[in-house]
Amino acid sequence: MISTLVLTWISTARGGAEKSVAELAEALATQGVRVRLVWWRSGMDAAPAPAPAGVEVNEVDGWDGYRAAVHVMASNRRDSVIISTHRTAAADVIIARTTPVVAVLRGIVHPDRILRVLDPGTGRIMPVRPGQMPSTLLYQAHWVGISKAAAGSARHLPGVTSATTIYNGVHIPAQAPERTEKAPGEVLRIGVIARTVPWKRLEDLVYASSEPDLRHRVHVTVYGQPGSAQESLEKLVDTTGAPVMFHGYTTDLVERLAAADVLVSPSPEEGFGRCIIDGAAANIPAIVPDVGAGPEVVLDGLTGIVYPYAERGSLAAALARACENPNELARMGRVARARACALFNPQRCAAQYLEAAHHALAQRGAR
Repeated sequence: MISTLVLTWISTARGGAEKSVAELAEALATQGVRVRLVWWRSGMDAAPAPAPAGVEVNEVDGWDGYRAAVHVMASNRRDSVIISTHRTAAADVIIARTTPVVAVLRGIVHPDRILRVLDPGTGRIMPVRPGQMPSTLLYQAHWVGISKAAAGSARHLPGVTSATTIYNGVHIPAQAPERTEKAPGEVLRIGVIARTVPWKRLEDLVYASSEPDLRHRVHVTVYGQPGSAQESLEKLVDTTGAPVMFHGYTTDLVERLAAADVLVSPSPEEGFGRCIIDGAAANIPAIVPDVGAGPEVVLDGLTGIVYPYAERGSLAAALARACENPNELARMGRVARARACALFNPQRCAAQYLEAAHHALAQRGAR
């Protein structure tokens, strides 16, 4: 029987993953188990530790503190399970000794792409390729992906043969914010929630919105922490004349989203796309590519628009479709919220993680 779940997290930014970890911890605390969260804030731009209701939080600021916290919270108990990530899985397996580790893939693994993981020997966050990670340690963890796309990519990690899919749970307010109806011919208000980093592919949206037949019909606002691509994106906006504004990180996202007609997430590498569900909570449909987790989170024509990523001009075509059909957008937004409430709710997510932890504890002797 599980008595304690220990969640470990290294925060390097203020993003959707940080919110999802905090919400998972809070939802697990309602499942009849003790929940403890070890939160390593790595860097000044990282999110500080949250305070989820019913959760014991230990914020650490370095490797020694992290190792000590995980060891004290989990390794001396026979009825504990650690919920980790690919970034800390190998280290957590060593620190926790016989305590089972459920490792969560919060993104999509590519065999040739660099991952930033915690070196279990030095405690440094190191850039490595998936094939360089320690297979004997990764094998000992039980793997979960936050989408089918993420879970399927676990095969690129050495020693990992399969992963269970557990969609993120996202808190959705009981009432959607009031929104003004968009009349035909009005400028399409596009919301984007993303850090300005290369893999988010925000340049695709800049180019699409700068098309001559679109630049006066749409307006794009990007909410998110400035990243390594911020300067180049600002220059691209100046060069193309795209109607794009970078707002930066905001704490009143729900209120600001209420002003958007549609959410766009152009990245082909999203492991889940929490921003899509944040938008759905406000009755806002989404436009996403047909790769990554996009087609899992958005149903084309029902909760948004899914465009063929490989086809040139397909994102611009999706924006044009959205401009021409405001009533269709409103309908899709309502369906998106209903689906989000049913499928992407925190209690469903927590129950599935509790089941995965129970299975990991039962299988402890087999690994």
